[in-house]
Amino acid sequence: MRLGLTISRLAAAVVCNFAIRSSAEPSFDSKFSASDLSALQQLLQQYADKLAAADFQGAWSLLAPNAKVTFTNKLLGGTPETASTQAEFVAIYKKASFEGKLTQSLSKATLLSTSPFSVQLDGTVSTDKGPLPNTPATFLTKWVFNGDHPGPGKIVSVDDQIVSLASSTPSSNAQTSSPSSSPSTSQVPNQSPVKAAPAPSAATSAQSGGKIAPVQNPSPVKAAPVPSAATSAPSGGS
Repeated sequence: MRLGLTISRLAAAVVCNFAIRSSAEPSFDSKFSASDLSALQQLLQQYADKLAAADFQGAWSLLAPNAKVTFTNKLLGGTPETASTQAEFVAIYKKASFEGKLTQSLSKATLLSTSPFSVQLDGTVSTDKGPLPNTPATFLTKWVFNGDHPGPGKIVSVDDQIVSLASSTPSSNAQTSSPSSSPSTSQVPNQSPVKAAPAPSAATSAQSGGKIAPVQNPSPVKAAPVPSAATSAPSGGS
């Protein structure tokens, strides 16, 4: 029991820390006016109201056409999912909140001891409608469920808060591609053999054997001049 309570407290602390860090000072582009930001806030509020009523088609209609929605659910592994059609949009929300996958994930973390409980998702919305066309807005969505098992009609409120606003799509793509930081780790192994080439040479030879072989080949070349002592004799004769 104590272990379960400890785990639940730790998990709750992680969620709270994530909420505090995500809801820090918004980084808005200075070229957007206050009226533009206010209009976008109203758009997200309407969007949140539609989601709270489980009206996914209505929420999508606020963003379409040519809308792209990318969500990262921290509690379901943190894998970004992008919806560019209404079907994909509905599927993401149903998978995240209505089909029990989120409940199972929370149950493993023993977060269901408190009711109501909240779930947070990072999201990036880019829409052609509204005062800021083709402008991705990164927001934090907080789901508040009433009950231990979320299901249709169990959502109490959905609170969307903009945490950043980009003026061009490439910037948002750069943010969403942040998980691609893994290639940077691939560069670290390339540097470590350079520092300690003799020790891991056997292991690295499988990867860069072509590079290590030329290094070992010169050593026989140096061994070959050893017989050149015979040639040094004629030089001595001269």
